[in-house]
Amino acid sequence: MYKLLPLLAVLLLCLPTPMSGLERQDSLLLRVMSYNMENLFDFEHDSLKQDQEFTPKGMRRWTAGRYYRKLDRIAKVILAAGTEEEVPMLVGACEVENERVMDDLTRRSLLRRLGYRYVMTQSRDVRGIDVALLYQPHRFKLLEHRCYSVSLSDRRPTRDVLHVVGRLANNDTLDVFVLHFPSKSGGAKVTEEYRCHVARSVRQLCDSLCKVRSTPQLLLMGDLNEPVTEPAISQVLAVKSLPSGWKRATEQKLNDHPLRAEAYRLDSTAVAAPSSLYSLLDTGKKEPLFRGSYKYQGKWETIDHLIVNGTLLRKENRLQVVPGSSRVAPLPFLLTKDEKYGGEMPFRTYYGIKHQQGYSDHLPLITDLLLIY
Repeated sequence: MYKLLPLLAVLLLCLPTPMSGLERQDSLLLRVMSYNMENLFDFEHDSLKQDQEFTPKGMRRWTAGRYYRKLDRIAKVILAAGTEEEVPMLVGACEVENERVMDDLTRRSLLRRLGYRYVMTQSRDVRGIDVALLYQPHRFKLLEHRCYSVSLSDRRPTRDVLHVVGRLANNDTLDVFVLHFPSKSGGAKVTEEYRCHVARSVRQLCDSLCKVRSTPQLLLMGDLNEPVTEPAISQVLAVKSLPSGWKRATEQKLNDHPLRAEAYRLDSTAVAAPSSLYSLLDTGKKEPLFRGSYKYQGKWETIDHLIVNGTLLRKENRLQVVPGSSRVAPLPFLLTKDEKYGGEMPFRTYYGIKHQQGYSDHLPLITDLLLIY
């Protein structure tokens, strides 16, 4: 009997055994979100900034109570934009004032138990408006981040460009840019050159990365203050429409098993150049899934963007965008009745100077990345 034990042990080792956790799971679904948070200021005056209207005695009567309510409103949006399994891995944030705001959002709001960290710019913008990236360090390991100032000679300073580099669970590197281009304040045509100037700087940064990275993986997001068809984006930044094969793939019904890599493999011959940039919100449909991310004088526009380089559209890549996952996210609680122009509009924090306890004048964007081990 005892002589048979070594043989039994060998036989048991040869039998198939169930694997758990990461060993069995060959892919992960990673959600990314971009959101203009509409004037997320703290309630104290900074003597170096023109932020007086967002103080308790300022025009908007921006009190501590209103501030903390706004933080929980923003946190609610981030939570609602996640999947059943995970909250967004990355959140690109526009119109945030300073580190105090980001500390409070990650540590004192509904997000406080989720382990978010952040990096942000310290721009020379006169109002103190900046951009930031929230990330979960167990899924996106921060390697480095840089802020690039863009000089506009005859205009007041604009927001810096935020460039963040992180490592994913399969050891791939992802370069993320969070952008907030100059607004149209003063007229669209007059200010077009400023947006073109920032777009040119971003394009140069992207081109440089495509030369030094063996497999460049670039994700750009933020408020570019104009649709993809305008010159700053379509010509200077040179953002292209999705390849035709990708447009077809976005219309196909996706598999019910979101963590299975084969569910998202493109069955087309779509070819995307690694050095080219593509708009993820160009679905190939005549009518978008939603009318836009921002409404101005009764007209919806998509001035917020999710842009990737061609590597993230390739079916053989270990990190790829899920076809059909990129969209404006008009969560029901983010919309309210448009009394002036009809239909719906974003439920913003202020309507004029009237505080209405809303969320933002922009709607968030989301997309999913499939990470393959």
